[in-house]
Amino acid sequence: MNVAKTYQTSLFEDKPQHVSVREAIQNITWSHSRRSTLEQCARRYYYHYFGANKRTAKRELAKETLHFLKNRVQNRYMLAGSALHIVVKTYFDKAQLGDLWDVDRLIGFARKIFRESWSYSQAHPDGKVTPNQKYPPILLQEYYYEHPEAEDLCAAEENRLVNALHSFATNDLYDQFRVAGSAPAALVERKIKLGDFPCKVAGKIDLAYQANAGVSVVDWKLGLGDGTGDDSLQLGVYAVWATDHFKCAPDAIRVCKVHLSSNETADFRINTQVLASVRARIIQDAERMVALEEYGKEAIVEAFTRCEKPSICNLCVFRRVCYD
Repeated sequence: MNVAKTYQTSLFEDKPQHVSVREAIQNITWSHSRRSTLEQCARRYYYHYFGANKRTAKRELAKETLHFLKNRVQNRYMLAGSALHIVVKTYFDKAQLGDLWDVDRLIGFARKIFRESWSYSQAHPDGKVTPNQKYPPILLQEYYYEHPEAEDLCAAEENRLVNALHSFATNDLYDQFRVAGSAPAALVERKIKLGDFPCKVAGKIDLAYQANAGVSVVDWKLGLGDGTGDDSLQLGVYAVWATDHFKCAPDAIRVCKVHLSSNETADFRINTQVLASVRARIIQDAERMVALEEYGKEAIVEAFTRCEKPSICNLCVFRRVCYD
C-alpha cells in the first residue's frame, strides 16, 4: 500500500502531485452513507460532499443552491426514516428511565414529526420562508419539485411509518429487542469509530446490548426485507466495532437488520474471514475516494459521472442543479 499514485488538481493540469495512497487515505473518513452515495451516483457524491460544502470546492458557482438542497430538502423516505429512528430512540430513552410509552403515544409523536415538515412543505414549497426555531422542519422534495402526486405520496409514506411503529411496539417478534433496549446498559443511537484502519471509519449503531453470553447489534429498517443480510457491508462494520467494543469473538456476535414494514429480520453471518473482507472493502473504498478528492476540492464536476438512472435521479435532491 506504499505505492505512489498520481492525482491531478485539474483535468487539464500538466504537473501532477505524487502522494502515497497510505498517506492520502489518512484524511478520508469512510462511512456507509458516504460509500453508498458514491456507489449510486458519483455526481451526487460531488454535490453532497464538495459542491454543497462551504469549506471546499470554492469555485462551485451553485454553492448556495447546493448548500440549501443538502441541508433543507429531503424526500419522503428520508423524512420517514429519520422520524422512525427518533421515535424508537425516544422509546428506549424513556423506558430506561422507567417511563414506558404505549403504541398510541409513539405513533402520535411520529405523526407530529412527519406532519410538521409536511405542513411546512405544503405552505412553503419553495423553501423561502424558514421557521425561526432551533430544529426547523425540512422541505419535502416532492413539493419543492412540484410532484403532481405529492399529497398522496406523502400520505402513503406517513401510513407506512405508522404501521412500522405499530409493529415495533406490538409484534411479539420484537419483544426481545424492546426488553433489551429498555435496560440501562443498552447502547442506543451510539456513534462509533473503528480503530486500526489506515483511514477514519465512522458510523452509528441503532441498538447494541449484551445478553446470554453474546452480543446483539440491531439496525432498524423502515422498508421491506431485501435479502442482503449476508452481504451487508454496513452490518459488517458493526460487527468489526462490536468485536472491539465488547472484547468478544466474532461467533459471539449477532448483527441483524430488522425490517419493520415486513416483520422480517436478516442476520449477518460473522467469522474472521468476513471481518477481513470488510476491512479490505473499506480500504478499497477509501482509495477510490482519494482518487476523486482533488477533483472535488477544485470543483471539477466533470470528473463525477451522473448515474442517469431514473429510480435514483427522481429521489435526488440535487437534480435541479444536475440537469440545469
